[in-house]
Amino acid sequence: MCWQGELTAAREYCERALDLYDPARSKAYLAFSTQDMAVQAHYILAFCLWNLGFPDRALKQAQEALALAERLSHPHSLGTALHGLGLVYFWRGEWEANQRQLDRARALAQENDLGDFVIWATLEHDLARGFQIRSDAAVALVRQSLEAMAPRDWE
Repeated sequence: MCWQGELTAAREYCERALDLYDPARSKAYLAFSTQDMAVQAHYILAFCLWNLGFPDRALKQAQEALALAERLSHPHSLGTALHGLGLVYFWRGEWEANQRQLDRARALAQENDLGDFVIWATLEHDLARGFQIRSDAAVALVRQSLEAMAPRDWE
Protein backbone atom coordinates (compact mmCIF):
# COMPACT_ATOMS: atom_id res chain seq x y z
CA MET A 1 0.00 0.00 0.00
CA CYS A 2 2.79 2.43 0.86
CA TRP A 3 4.64 2.13 -2.44
CA GLN A 4 1.32 2.53 -4.29
CA GLY A 5 0.71 5.87 -2.58
CA GLU A 6 -1.96 4.63 -0.18
CA LEU A 7 -0.16 6.16 2.80
CA THR A 8 -3.05 6.31 5.27
CA ALA A 9 -3.99 2.68 4.64
CA ALA A 10 -0.34 1.62 4.80
CA ARG A 11 0.05 3.46 8.10
CA GLU A 12 -2.96 1.61 9.51
CA TYR A 13 -1.61 -1.76 8.32
CA CYS A 14 1.81 -1.07 9.84
CA GLU A 15 0.29 0.00 13.16
CA ARG A 16 -1.82 -3.17 13.18
CA ALA A 17 1.22 -5.31 12.33
CA LEU A 18 3.10 -3.77 15.25
CA ASP A 19 0.16 -4.48 17.57
CA LEU A 20 0.22 -8.14 16.49
CA TYR A 21 4.01 -8.53 16.58
CA ASP A 22 5.25 -11.34 18.80
CA PRO A 23 9.05 -11.26 19.32
CA ALA A 24 9.09 -14.95 20.26
CA ARG A 25 7.54 -15.91 16.93
CA SER A 26 9.80 -13.49 15.10
CA LYS A 27 12.90 -15.56 15.90
CA ALA A 28 11.48 -18.54 14.02
CA TYR A 29 10.47 -16.32 11.11
CA LEU A 30 13.98 -14.83 10.88
CA ALA A 31 15.39 -18.31 10.34
CA PHE A 32 14.10 -18.16 6.75
CA SER A 33 13.44 -14.45 6.11
CA THR A 34 15.70 -11.52 5.40
CA GLN A 35 13.69 -9.05 7.49
CA ASP A 36 12.12 -8.84 10.91
CA MET A 37 8.54 -7.83 10.27
CA ALA A 38 8.37 -5.24 13.08
CA VAL A 39 11.56 -3.54 11.87
CA GLN A 40 10.04 -3.43 8.40
CA ALA A 41 6.73 -2.09 9.75
CA HIS A 42 8.52 0.69 11.69
CA TYR A 43 10.55 1.52 8.56
CA ILE A 44 7.48 1.77 6.30
CA LEU A 45 5.52 3.60 9.00
CA ALA A 46 8.31 6.21 9.21
CA PHE A 47 8.09 6.72 5.44
CA CYS A 48 4.30 7.06 5.58
CA LEU A 49 4.34 9.44 8.54
CA TRP A 50 6.94 11.66 6.92
CA ASN A 51 4.93 11.91 3.73
CA LEU A 52 1.70 12.50 5.65
CA GLY A 53 3.30 15.50 7.35
CA PHE A 54 4.45 14.07 10.70
CA PRO A 55 8.25 14.45 10.69
CA ASP A 56 8.77 14.00 14.43
CA ARG A 57 6.65 10.85 14.52
CA ALA A 58 8.53 9.56 11.46
CA LEU A 59 11.83 10.05 13.26
CA LYS A 60 10.51 8.22 16.34
CA GLN A 61 9.43 5.23 14.23
CA ALA A 62 12.81 5.08 12.48
CA GLN A 63 14.57 5.20 15.84
CA GLU A 64 12.33 2.41 17.16
CA ALA A 65 13.18 0.30 14.08
CA LEU A 66 16.87 0.73 14.81
CA ALA A 67 16.52 -0.04 18.52
CA LEU A 68 14.65 -3.26 17.73
CA ALA A 69 17.09 -4.28 14.99
CA GLU A 70 20.03 -3.73 17.34
CA ARG A 71 18.38 -5.96 19.97
CA LEU A 72 17.78 -8.65 17.36
CA SER A 73 21.35 -8.51 15.99
CA HIS A 74 19.95 -9.51 12.59
CA PRO A 75 22.12 -8.02 9.80
CA HIS A 76 19.44 -7.49 7.14
CA SER A 77 17.00 -5.99 9.62
CA LEU A 78 19.75 -3.80 11.03
CA GLY A 79 20.69 -2.66 7.52
CA THR A 80 17.07 -1.75 6.81
CA ALA A 81 16.76 0.17 10.07
CA LEU A 82 20.02 2.08 9.56
CA HIS A 83 18.92 2.95 6.04
CA GLY A 84 15.51 4.09 7.25
CA LEU A 85 16.89 6.28 10.01
CA GLY A 86 19.50 7.69 7.65
CA LEU A 87 16.75 8.53 5.17
CA VAL A 88 14.68 10.37 7.78
CA TYR A 89 17.76 12.36 8.82
CA PHE A 90 18.36 13.11 5.13
CA TRP A 91 14.84 14.48 4.74
CA ARG A 92 15.31 16.56 7.88
CA GLY A 93 18.61 17.97 6.60
CA GLU A 94 20.46 16.55 9.61
CA TRP A 95 23.58 15.70 7.64
CA GLU A 96 25.91 14.50 10.41
CA ALA A 97 23.30 12.11 11.79
CA ASN A 98 22.49 10.99 8.25
CA GLN A 99 26.14 10.26 7.50
CA ARG A 100 26.61 8.32 10.76
CA GLN A 101 23.72 5.99 9.94
CA LEU A 102 24.79 5.46 6.34
CA ASP A 103 28.40 4.86 7.36
CA ARG A 104 27.16 2.22 9.79
CA ALA A 105 24.91 0.71 7.11
CA ARG A 106 27.75 0.53 4.60
CA ALA A 107 30.15 -1.04 7.12
CA LEU A 108 27.50 -3.57 8.19
CA ALA A 109 26.78 -4.44 4.56
CA GLN A 110 30.47 -4.94 3.79
CA GLU A 111 31.08 -7.01 6.93
CA ASN A 112 28.09 -9.26 6.27
CA ASP A 113 28.31 -9.38 2.47
CA LEU A 114 24.85 -7.86 2.06
CA GLY A 115 25.38 -7.05 -1.62
CA ASP A 116 23.01 -4.32 -2.71
CA PHE A 117 22.98 -2.72 0.75
CA VAL A 118 26.57 -1.60 0.07
CA ILE A 119 25.56 0.02 -3.21
CA TRP A 120 22.47 1.74 -1.79
CA ALA A 121 24.25 2.98 1.34
CA THR A 122 27.11 4.33 -0.76
CA LEU A 123 24.75 6.07 -3.18
CA GLU A 124 22.72 7.68 -0.41
CA HIS A 125 25.87 8.66 1.46
CA ASP A 126 27.20 10.35 -1.69
CA LEU A 127 23.86 12.05 -2.40
CA ALA A 128 23.82 13.52 1.09
CA ARG A 129 27.39 14.74 0.63
CA GLY A 130 26.30 16.33 -2.64
CA PHE A 131 23.56 18.28 -0.88
CA GLN A 132 26.08 19.52 1.68
CA ILE A 133 29.04 20.33 -0.53
CA ARG A 134 27.45 21.06 -3.94
CA SER A 135 30.68 20.74 -5.86
CA ASP A 136 31.93 19.00 -8.98
CA ALA A 137 33.61 16.42 -6.75
CA ALA A 138 30.28 15.63 -5.04
CA VAL A 139 28.55 15.28 -8.40
CA ALA A 140 31.32 12.92 -9.54
CA LEU A 141 30.80 10.76 -6.43
CA VAL A 142 27.05 10.52 -7.10
CA ARG A 143 27.67 9.63 -10.75
CA GLN A 144 30.14 6.95 -9.71
CA SER A 145 27.60 5.47 -7.30
CA LEU A 146 24.87 5.51 -9.94
CA GLU A 147 27.18 3.80 -12.42
CA ALA A 148 27.79 1.04 -9.87
CA MET A 149 24.06 0.37 -9.97
CA ALA A 150 23.60 0.61 -13.75
CA PRO A 151 24.68 -2.89 -14.84
CA ARG A 152 22.51 -4.59 -12.24
CA ASP A 153 19.42 -6.50 -13.29
CA TRP A 154 16.63 -5.17 -11.03
CA GLU A 155 13.85 -7.36 -12.40
